[in-house]
Amino acid sequence: MVTVFKRPTATDADEKTIETQTEPAPMPDAENTQRADAIAHEDDSQPETDEAASETDATPEAGTDVSSDKHDDAHIEEAPPPPKPPNLGVREVLYDFVATFEEGEVSGAEQASASGSDCAGGVTKPALFAHPTPMDAARIAYTLSLPKVEDNEKLFLHFSIGLRDGVAFDDAARQPGGVQFCIEIDETVGEPSRTQHVHRKEAAVFEAVATECRWDEHAVELTQYAGQEIRISFLTRCNIAGNSNYAWAIWGKPQLLKLTQCSLRKAKGDAEPELFGCTALAQFADESQRLFEFDPVDPDVATPSSQIAEEIRARCDAESSSLQALTLYAAQPRLEIVSLGANAAVVTAGEEFEVQCTVQNVGDAPLGKADNARVTLNSVRLWRGRPAQIIKNVKP
Repeated sequence: MVTVFKRPTATDADEKTIETQTEPAPMPDAENTQRADAIAHEDDSQPETDEAASETDATPEAGTDVSSDKHDDAHIEEAPPPPKPPNLGVREVLYDFVATFEEGEVSGAEQASASGSDCAGGVTKPALFAHPTPMDAARIAYTLSLPKVEDNEKLFLHFSIGLRDGVAFDDAARQPGGVQFCIEIDETVGEPSRTQHVHRKEAAVFEAVATECRWDEHAVELTQYAGQEIRISFLTRCNIAGNSNYAWAIWGKPQLLKLTQCSLRKAKGDAEPELFGCTALAQFADESQRLFEFDPVDPDVATPSSQIAEEIRARCDAESSSLQALTLYAAQPRLEIVSLGANAAVVTAGEEFEVQCTVQNVGDAPLGKADNARVTLNSVRLWRGRPAQIIKNVKP
């Protein structure tokens, strides 16, 4: 028996005020007082000019206490506290709609297909292509059985929408009109029998319009359907009735994800966990939420979680509501044994022989420094007499 072990899914300060006070002027002696009075009497005999009057009003008389009872308050603004570290977890791709396109049911489409690389705005993603007819909506439908989830788990349908690159917006004879995108969920509400059909409750859970060649990222939470069988339909229709010119609608990287919040291990010597990409769940003050995908520039180099959180927060600045909570769900490696067997065609009892085990990473991240993966054969000593063979550096 072969066992593959995977990584465990492991102030405001008081306001400061600076006070300043003017020192009182010294009291004049009697002689100076008399001189001041004499000068004052002489000035009374001559008319005052506007300038002299202004100076007289602004200058206190000799012998007057000019000490001020007012205080100038200077407030020092404290820097806002640093944002809280993000919550962490792992993501699992339960269903890839592009890879399983042949399992879907297509109807009403002028053309429909799946591609491992489709382009919008110069950015490539795996995508479903669905060109509607002038009068009918193009539909690609899948029937799925969703798993049950724990309290720390969520289910999301994650995808992007857009128009495929190449739309001629300046084509006066065939002016593009854009495409309407819609996702419907059909929930089974009755059990099938020999005498009646299954009744389904249909609901539109997403609607949007694309008029440009660029990706717009979206998500629909499906946690409420956990443990049920549902039918997910991706629909596209002409945004202007009868105008299917350049209706090159594409669904980018549509996937069903399970997001599990949990602690993550960090490698020895690292200050924090490092991720090979992730899906970020941002929750806002108005109770709305959004998913953001983070892909590293180099897929073989991990990124510190704090750096990813900083980039996601910058994306959230464009939202109308303030960010309340952020969770990063890390991409994970997933190892499968492809083959296991003896190298020799004939094995003699009592003699040693070589065994070859081929392991493949079918996840969406390579094994990292914090990962602990090994292969063991019960009661069999492996290379150099070890009971287990450690696996490292296996890329997807």
